Amino acid sequence: MRCALAQREQSLPTLLLFETAVKNALGEELDRRIIEQVMRQLSKDAISNRRLVVNLSHNSLVSVHFLRWLEQQLSGRRSFASQLIFQISETDALIAQHHLSTFCEVIEKLGCKLSLSNFGCTPKPLRYLSLVPAAYVKLDTGLLRKVDVNQTNLEFLSSLIEELHEKGISVIAPMLGQLPILPLLWQANVDFMQGNCLHPPSTSMRFEFIKTRTANFGSS
Repeated sequence: MRCALAQREQSLPTLLLFETAVKNALGEELDRRIIEQVMRQLSKDAISNRRLVVNLSHNSLVSVHFLRWLEQQLSGRRSFASQLIFQISETDALIAQHHLSTFCEVIEKLGCKLSLSNFGCTPKPLRYLSLVPAAYVKLDTGLLRKVDVNQTNLEFLSSLIEELHEKGISVIAPMLGQLPILPLLWQANVDFMQGNCLHPPSTSMRFEFIKTRTANFGSS
């Protein structure tokens, strides 16, 4: 789920919008508004196998009030909870380590899943997975850099993904702008692709993804 200001001459870019909100202790309020919108969407959505990823700010991660509010929102809505994946960044998880135990316990109790974004932005990221029982990780874009021209980078990525899969964690590759890199990421066993090369953010979920075609070759 993406949140952005209407495109006007003086509107903030999405990344700067959230950074500014967090710096001014407004991240939790913004997160709540997004979750309320998500809940309304789920109320109208009859597709039970759809999963929605909702980013949470550092403000929400360290707030007991947010967890209580979230419990109230999902009270009696177990089916909605199973469709939600709450995503926190690897950096926020490390900064707020002493809050993680309570946070993860509540999220798991509600029946929601967790995702860790910017995974790999710190040295030896696998050792930090013990802090967050993540079902998904979204790779840091630095791990995807030059995998199309550097075999060593691709091999490192493949090895990291293999270790994540052994832990039962699905892997997301984000911010993909060019289609030619997709086959390499499939080769590395990435589970999910995300980026404007597939489709830019939209209010509609009717995306026209790549179509499968079969080529038949006659024998000579």
